Amino acid sequence: MRKKIFGIGVTFIVVMMVLVVVGYFLVTRSFPKTSGTINVSGLSEEVKVYRDEYGVPHIFAQSEYDAFYTVGYVHAQDRLWQMELVRRAGQGRLSEVLGEPALQIDKMFHTLGLRRNAQNLARALDDDTRRALQAYADGINEYIRSHSGKYPVEFDMLNIEPDLWTIEHSLLVSRLMAWELNYSRWVDLLLAELVQRFGEEKAREIYPNWPDHAPLIIPKELKGKPIAGDLRPWFDAEGACRALLGIRALESGSNAWAISGVKTASGKPILANDP
Repeated sequence: MRKKIFGIGVTFIVVMMVLVVVGYFLVTRSFPKTSGTINVSGLSEEVKVYRDEYGVPHIFAQSEYDAFYTVGYVHAQDRLWQMELVRRAGQGRLSEVLGEPALQIDKMFHTLGLRRNAQNLARALDDDTRRALQAYADGINEYIRSHSGKYPVEFDMLNIEPDLWTIEHSLLVSRLMAWELNYSRWVDLLLAELVQRFGEEKAREIYPNWPDHAPLIIPKELKGKPIAGDLRPWFDAEGACRALLGIRALESGSNAWAISGVKTASGKPILANDP
């Protein structure tokens, strides 16, 4: 009996060791090369990439094309699975790989029409922006082509390979970011939920009416339509998508950075801010 238990224990340990080794290989094979030289096609001149102590890449290139190309390559090095996931979300294609649980999310994004919007934006681009976005896509695609079989482990788990990147995909991600930063629809849905549960009077204690004496943009004679009660699935789909993409709960605030005039060519400080 002891020998049998011992044999089972040894077998279990061996199996676990094999799983750990295989898992380690699958996870680490996609880690970016952060030192040495990488030969890539598509660059006109040598580009230097320096990663600081936080792993942030700093790119030094001789042309705009090479710079944007390298940004794309480095993004794919660090974030290929995240890029694939976000792209599929905006396209309404998550259920292709995640199944029925993601179907409601896909329906929501098809309804929003982010993909159609990105296609329209792509057709209207000026030449400079188009060249920059194409260079960025070229860099991503060089990484995808040259690393077949070495993609992040999530691709193996789902048995898929990434599609080549396009200008439209970059614009799609920017539309998805705009969706993420838009909070007004959440307030509308939440207010509708409060009205349904507690009545309009109680709901207005939480979200008061706009003061009667305050200026109005919409004429008083125009009356809005009540929010439909069947919007709850939309609310749930938004929450599911945010959980899947790792988007935290609603919070306000932008980001900014400043450079002292001691470190600028003009001697004047620089302040940059974006939402």
